[in-house]
Order: sequence, then C-alpha cells, then structure tokens
Amino acid sequence: MADLLEIGTSGLLASQAGIATAGHNIANANVEGYSRQEAIYASQIPQRGAGGFIGSGVITSEIRRVSDSFLANQLRADTEQYAKFETFVGFVSQLEALLANESAGLASGLQGFFASLQAASDDPASITARQQILGEASNLQNRFNTLYNKIESQTLSINEQIGTAVQQINGIAEGIAELNQKITLAKGQAGGAEPNDLLDTRDILLNQLSELIAVSTSTQDGDTINVFVGKGQSLVLGGQATRINAVPSSTRAGEVDLEVGGTDISTGLDGGTLGALLTIRQQVLAPTQNTLGQLAIGLADSVNKQQQLGTDLFDRLGLNLFADINEKTTTIARALPSRENDRDSNGILSVTINDVSKLRSEDYVLEFIGPTAQDFSLAVESTGERVASGVFGGSLPDSFFTDLGFNVTLESGSFTIGDKVVIQPTRKGAQDFALQIERPEGLALGQPVRTSTVVHNTGTGSISSGSMIAVRTTDNTALLPTFATAEEISPPLLVRFTSPTSYSIFDNSNPNAPTDLVPPQRNLNFVPGTENELFPTDPLELGFRGYQVAINGAPLAGDEFNIDFNSSGVGDNRNALEMVSLQVESLLNRGSNSLTNLYSSLVQDIASQVGQAKIDRDAAESLRVQTQNSLNSITGVNLDEEAARLIQLEQAYNASAQVISVGRQLFDTLLNAVG
Repeated sequence: MADLLEIGTSGLLASQAGIATAGHNIANANVEGYSRQEAIYASQIPQRGAGGFIGSGVITSEIRRVSDSFLANQLRADTEQYAKFETFVGFVSQLEALLANESAGLASGLQGFFASLQAASDDPASITARQQILGEASNLQNRFNTLYNKIESQTLSINEQIGTAVQQINGIAEGIAELNQKITLAKGQAGGAEPNDLLDTRDILLNQLSELIAVSTSTQDGDTINVFVGKGQSLVLGGQATRINAVPSSTRAGEVDLEVGGTDISTGLDGGTLGALLTIRQQVLAPTQNTLGQLAIGLADSVNKQQQLGTDLFDRLGLNLFADINEKTTTIARALPSRENDRDSNGILSVTINDVSKLRSEDYVLEFIGPTAQDFSLAVESTGERVASGVFGGSLPDSFFTDLGFNVTLESGSFTIGDKVVIQPTRKGAQDFALQIERPEGLALGQPVRTSTVVHNTGTGSISSGSMIAVRTTDNTALLPTFATAEEISPPLLVRFTSPTSYSIFDNSNPNAPTDLVPPQRNLNFVPGTENELFPTDPLELGFRGYQVAINGAPLAGDEFNIDFNSSGVGDNRNALEMVSLQVESLLNRGSNSLTNLYSSLVQDIASQVGQAKIDRDAAESLRVQTQNSLNSITGVNLDEEAARLIQLEQAYNASAQVISVGRQLFDTLLNAVG
C-alpha cells in the first residue's frame, strides 16, 4: 500500500506544479515580454513486482519556457530597422519642412532677389528700385544664415541624442551582463533547470537594445548571450560589459564619435536609433550644409564678379555686393587639423576657392603620407577616393592647385607624417554669406564702356554697346591698365575705316588729334555683313582690354566709331541685366546646375529621402508586427487554454487524492483483518 500512497502523492505534487505554472502564466498574461511556461512530466522509475514492473508515479521533470529563438532574433532585426527609419523620418521631415518653407527657404529668397534686379533694370537710376535690391539681398543673407544655424542646431541636437542613446545602451549592456551571471548561477544551483523569468528579462533587455543599436548575438555554454555591435566589436561577453564611449570627434568640431575598446565604430553602425542618428548627421545634414554653402559661394562669387564689371551711380567701378568668398579668415577656417595630429605640428593651411563651377558638396581629407612631411594626398572623406596628391615646397606660403575648384596653401608651420586635415571648401558658405554694400548708390547696374557712331558716317555699319570681360588682372591683385584711372577708359579709342574691308584703331585721348596705339593698330581686316569683334578675349593675349565690342553691317571709308568711358550713365542697365541672367546660367557643378536648379534639386532630394524612409518605415513596422504576432502565438499566454488546463489539472489532483484515499482504506482494512 505504501507504493500506492507514493504514486498518489507524486500525482498530487505534479498537479500542484502544473496548477502553479498555469497560475503563473495567468498572472503574467499581460506582462510585456513574458513567455508562457509549461510543466513537463515524466514517469518515475518503475518497481519490479509480481508479474513484471509496476509504475511508481510521476515527477515534474522541468518547467519549460516556451520560446522560438529564430523568431526572437528576427523580431530584434525588425525592431532595429523600424527604429532606424522612424528616427530618420522624424528628423529629416523637419529638415524638409525647413528647406521648403516659403518664408525660411531659399527658393522665394532667390526669386525675390533676382526679381528686384529685373525691376531695377527697367529704371536703373531709381533709388527706390536700388533700395529694393539691397532689401532682398539682406533677406537672402538672413535666409542663408538662418538655414545654416538651424541645421547646425539639428546637428548639435543629434550629438546630444547620440550621447543619451549611448548612456542607455551602456546601462542595458550592463544589465544583460549581470543577467548572464545570475542565469548561470541560478542554473547551477537548480541542477541545470532554466531560470525562465530571468531569461525573459534578458530577452526584454535585448529587444530594448535593438531599438537603440544594431546588434548580433551568440550563445555561449548554452545559457550565456554574447552581444556584438559595429563590425564585430563585443559589447557583452559573458558577465562582462564593454562601454561605448562618445568622444569628441578628432576632425569635426562640435561632433562626437563612438568608440568601443578604443576602436572607432561610428561608420560601422546602421540599425536602431543610434544608427539613424549617425546616418542623418553624416549623410543628410553634412551634405545639406555643404550644398547650401556651395550655393551661397556660387551666388556671392558670381554676383560679386559681375558687380565689379559695372559702374555705380557715382561712375565708380563696382565693389563686392556680398562678402568676399576668399577673405583670409574664411579660407583658414576651411581647413580643420585633426586633434590626433602630432602635438608638435603647427602648420596652418588655407583653402581658396578659384573656380566655383568645379566645387562639389564634399569634404576632403588631406593626409601627410610621407616619405617626407611635405608629401600629401587628398581624398574624398565620404568614400576614401583619392583625388589628388603632391608635395609642399620648402618656401612658404606654398599652394597646391586641384581640379576641384579650390587650392590649398600651406601658410606657415609644418606637419608630421601621419597628420590629417579635413578640408571643407563649402561647409560654412551659408554662414559666411553676408551683404557688404549699404548704400543703394553703390550698386553697379551700368557698365563702364560706352560706344557711339559718328554722325557723318555714310555706310550702314553699327557698333555694339560693348560687353565686359574683366577689370582686374588674372591674379586679382590690380586693375587692368584700361581701368586704372578712375572714371576713365585708358585710352578712349577711335575706330576709323580706311576702306569697306579695313579699319584702324587710334588713341582718342585728344579727339582733335588721335594718335597711334602702341603698337599701332592700322589696316585691320574687316568682313562686311558679319559681326567683327575688335579685341582679343584671352587676358594673356596682346591687345586684351577687358571689354569687347563688335562692328556689324557695311561701313564705308571714312566712317568712325568711338569707344569711351560711360560717364554719367545713370540710365545704363546693361550690368543689371547681366546680373539677372545669373539666375538661369549653369554656374555650378561644371555647368550642370544653375543657382535655383541646385536648390530645387536639394529640396527634391531631401523630400525623396523622406518619402522613401516613410515607405521603409511602414514596411518595417508591418514586418515587426507580423513577427511579433508570430512570436506571441507561440510564447503568449492564452487564457482559455490556461483555464482548460486548470480544470484538467484540478481533476488530476482530485484523482490523485482519491488514489491516496483508496490506499488508506486498503491499509486500514488490512490492519483490521490482522487485528
């Protein structure tokens, strides 16, 4: 009878374990991340009796946690992607709204500026019209500066959020490492039984971690989870967690880079909130700043050059309308030595823009590669593509010219082999954009050259009004001799036809006695009925005067034409019209973009990225929900099932109690029989 009592008792204990497990499931049915558990039973070792082996009852072999490691890993991957795109959409949508905003974006500002130039070209003597140009130019300055500052604020905000995310990641990593230790200890104390609730807690932390950063995991010794980030750097190994450190960037002031164990992982992270923040900073905000700077530099340079070719209301050659793009402090600020350079390196570099049409919205890294400290290479920072190399000479300053629209000058000091300098030709262009002229009279809407036809001419020849090429030498250090004397053309010229097919050009400083030029320009060939340009357009060619005029038609012998300074030309609008044309000229990206087209392309590109990210986010959310539902169908608690199981276990409990009761009765009967 003792065996019967033992069998009944084992059944009671097994049913109690099952009831407790079902109750635990019901109590945790609404706990996020809880995996249902089930009692697993096994028969006890039977005992040999009459006629064979007789069973000895049941034991609870384990309380098993119902889980699916494949779906759990897939859920983490889906969570990483969703968090990445959700963060991306949130930040970049703000940038899209900023750039496309009517009152803050550049589209309406550019339109207003060029519209004011067009209006002033109708009445170039009007102070009111000129004042409107300055007002629109000031508005354009405010827009450039504001866009730069707002994007810079976004960058700073991202750096702060990167720091916050890193703190959260480190805290979660330490929690996982601690749970690894607890799980190992608990499993050892329980003779190998799994501590199910601890495993659930660890999975919850892994899911939280995947929202912040892309991770990969591996299982060690059956119960320890190792976690890796970036390109395989360990974040958690067994019971030890390695911290991610947010450190000041060695090359980008105000930004932070990420390190694990001294290894930079900033470029190796993709998923999760942290991956999105790094992507936005490097692939969206930085290129946007560069493109805005490229636009600002292109606008300022092209308008300034055209302004210099004109004359203002006081007959003076025009001064820069906007700040000089190559002001000394500006050029030096474009070169950022790495903080990791040799402490004895004291070199100062400057970056001068020499051709805005060749500029790209890229940053570059200049590295001193050896074998001497003067040897360097220049590579695109984002791709590592080497675009130039060279050697700085011994005498300073020494310049290196690129085919990228800028030259780099070693102003003073020296560098050490291995030193790096980040070159940012356009990054701060929008910040540096500033209006220089304050008085409307200073706008150079006319041109300094005026032509005229002598009244006694008998032929049908006509002379163009003239077009400007340059007023300064190619190195921009001095005025051309033609314009060296204020309010004069040196010398004024007389064109006299000696026959229908030939002409001579004279110095007309004394209209009563024109003299030969040096060298003389006599009996030059003329082709009637075509446009005949009088002067070379190459600054290096003999006879270059900085302007061009052409004669058409069929002049006759004795016909004369004058070329002189455009004195008191307040009604001249030629330079204003040249400025207006800059709006549609393909000035940037080697002739592939106009000013307005480049900005439009930038806004469209940002909008396209936001649109694609929204599609990717929705797809990632759908996959995440699908995976979560699949995992819940396996690990989730079904209250109906648990209720049915409780009834079943209750009946089993009662039946086991009945077995014990029968055993007691049989034992009592036996005692009474022998008593």
